[in-house]
Parts: sequence; structure tokens; C-alpha cells
Amino acid sequence: MIAIHIGGALPSKAFETLPNIYLVGPMGAGKTTVGRHLAELLGRDFIDSDHEIERKTGATIPWIFEKEGEVGFRLRET
Repeated sequence: MIAIHIGGALPSKAFETLPNIYLVGPMGAGKTTVGRHLAELLGRDFIDSDHEIERKTGATIPWIFEKEGEVGFRLRET
């Protein structure tokens, strides 16, 4: 586990040049929770890849897994 502590008040512009942050891990690890908090802390947008897949395909993740299996889902993730 990596702990990140940002102490003191930093100007919001300090975070504008940071590259995007990608959280990767197994289901239920807390990626969405941590990502939302981190985005709020840094004043950045939060994008959940599962929600983006559902929005773009009009299908739910469980439906994709049921109809296409994990391989189909992973293809949509890339």
C-alpha cells in the first residue's frame, strides 16, 4: 500500500501539470472510492472506466459478462 499525504495548502495550479492517474486493481479493492476522493483533493475530473463502457455501449457490465464473457469485456476496456 502506498500512502499519500499532502500537507499544507498548495496552490491549485500545482496539480494542473500532473499527468493522469490510473488506479488498477481487483474488483472491490476501492479504486472508485479512492479515485473519487483523489480527484476531489486534486481538483481533477474522475472517470470510471466501467461507467464509460456502460455509457458508450448502452449495456451493463453484468450483461456484457453474461453475453460476451470476460474476454468481451476486456476488449471493450481497451
